[in-house]
This record gives sequence, structure tokens and C-alpha cells, in this order.
Amino acid sequence: MHLMELNSQGSLGATGRVVAFANSIVFQASGGLFKQISGVNFVWHESTVTLPAGANYAVLKEKLYNAVNDVVKDYHDEIVKQTKEILRTTSSNAAGVTSANPQVQLRFSASSVDAVVRYPVEIQHAAQIDEKVSEAMIAVVRG
Repeated sequence: MHLMELNSQGSLGATGRVVAFANSIVFQASGGLFKQISGVNFVWHESTVTLPAGANYAVLKEKLYNAVNDVVKDYHDEIVKQTKEILRTTSSNAAGVTSANPQVQLRFSASSVDAVVRYPVEIQHAAQIDEKVSEAMIAVVRG
């Protein structure tokens, strides 16, 4: 497992410092290196979709955000509650931790424009949410 440090000053971004841990050490049943914060049971997932060439990317970005937000809205209140618990427990004010809303970022390359969508999921519903998010993203791209 690799961990990358994020800058806590200004916009959230990588500092360039990375550490590596063997999975066999991190995920030991007898404690390992970490334990889940009590009362927190969500993670962030990420999905990428290539947008059609020549499309109105700003419009598609907004439609993707709305579609994914619609999928995760059923879990939003619980995730907000858990986000507050993270903030309380860690005394954190990092920008990436304070919002429980999906995020859509466009990534431009010479050959395509990709939309990278990050969204929170409750662990026990992760597979179901991932499937719904994928379906919603495909529906937006297909129009």
C-alpha cells in the first residue's frame, strides 16, 4: 500500500512525499497499523468516463455531478454525520474531508477528455452504489 501526503495549505494537492507499507503488515487481523474510527463506515470511490469528442464539457460535467449526486443522496445524511465524526475525532479541517458531496473533475489529454468522478459510499452498500453510479454516468454520456 502506498500513501501520498496531501498539502494542507491552500488547495488540496500532493506534496510529493510517498510512503510504502506491505499489505501483510497493514491488514493484519490482530491490529496492523490502523483501525477504523468508531462510527465511520464510508469510503470514497472514483470512476472515470471518457467524454464524447466535441461535446459541451461544462454541461456534461454538471450533468454528471447531478446524476451521481442523485444516486448518493439516499446516503448523504449518514455520510455527513460520519464526516463530522471524522472532523471531531481528528481535529481536521482539510478541504477534502469537509464535504460529503460528489466531485467531478475534467482531465484533458491529447487524445480525449475524461471526467473523473469521486463520490462517497457507505461500505456495506458500496457495490450497489458503484453499479448505480456507473449506470448514471453512462446514461449522461449517451445523452
